Amino acid sequence: MIKRYRWLLLILGWLLVLTPPLSSVLLLMPIVPGAQDLDVVHIAYPIHTWRWFLIGLGLLCLFLAVPAIWKNGRWYGKTTLIVLLLVATGIHGMVATSMSAEAMFTEPVERQFADARPADDSTVAIIVTINGQTKAYPVDLIAYHHKVIDTCGGTPIMVTYCTMCHTGRVYSPVIDGKVETFRLVGANHYNAMFEDVSTKSWWYQATGECVTGPRAGMTLKDIPFDQKYIGDAYRERGNLLVLQPDKASEKKLGRMSGYARRADTSSTLGDMTRVVGIVIDDSAAAYPLLTTHRQGIITIDTLGGKTVFVDAATEQHVRAWIVPDSISVTECIRDTEGKGLAIGRTRSGLPVHIDGGTGTIVVRMPDPARTYSVGKVERIQPWIDYWHSWSHFYPKTRMVIGS
Repeated sequence: MIKRYRWLLLILGWLLVLTPPLSSVLLLMPIVPGAQDLDVVHIAYPIHTWRWFLIGLGLLCLFLAVPAIWKNGRWYGKTTLIVLLLVATGIHGMVATSMSAEAMFTEPVERQFADARPADDSTVAIIVTINGQTKAYPVDLIAYHHKVIDTCGGTPIMVTYCTMCHTGRVYSPVIDGKVETFRLVGANHYNAMFEDVSTKSWWYQATGECVTGPRAGMTLKDIPFDQKYIGDAYRERGNLLVLQPDKASEKKLGRMSGYARRADTSSTLGDMTRVVGIVIDDSAAAYPLLTTHRQGIITIDTLGGKTVFVDAATEQHVRAWIVPDSISVTECIRDTEGKGLAIGRTRSGLPVHIDGGTGTIVVRMPDPARTYSVGKVERIQPWIDYWHSWSHFYPKTRMVIGS
């Protein structure tokens, strides 16, 4: 019986053994054109979950087929057998060592920080401030690692950056009261996916949502952050710790040098256009970043029934605020320092402006010496993302072009 079906067993075993590694590469990596546009998670996840069963079944088929082929086959049959086995071994080895997302983008072995000193440092970084402590995570470093789990102000945080959609997010890695560990498994819809170690569930980087697995439907808690030049953050805060490259991955970081400044430069809206995305409740809006910044546009918009004030001070630094109902904005200007100001009046008629950099509400008096602040407006988190990724995760987004 085995002798009769030896070649069928060989091919079946060979395919079963190769299905898990090939699915992780071809479905979850940007290799096959169009694969990232498909919802492949629900194909890749079952294969990944049952990978050891599939590999074991495949090895059993090979164990039965190989002796029969070797004993009864001719030279060309034996040659074919050797080639197939070498190909299978080589693919498994390559995926395990260099072709998988986890192997390509490793976690830092050590998390070392240094004090920020130069006020003119133009390194783009994700800035997190918690409980009086501020840390800066250079985008070029995070883009290579894709995620770094750390603490800021005694609070666990997970700083992430996806190179396929050019977006950074910061989340709390605490799930069910426990600091979770994650690993990079690949990407779908042009966005990185992480797997938690405890339940093997898969999470999207762009939304923090668990898309499949035992924790499907859960969402990681967002942590507010800024994306700006380290020099600007240093001038604002003074005390600033900057993540340094760790020695274990220092040689691999060269390919990501300058990544933070790479982006679409076209003036027309396309899949690779970077947009500023904002979400309030169930409403989402997007503003083309390059157009908004270069034209100096300060956006006053209505989203989710609320007035929002969006200021792209630079291509790397965007702030967004919710304007209270008690203030009616009449115009937006930039001061001599390039700072965005939303000018308006309160219900009582007081002239005010909202500082786009700090969110401070300032009462404007004829005598500048009598000008005073009356608090701050509510901040909302703006995210910078490629349009093809943002529009997938927020399909009802309203695109806003203009002031």
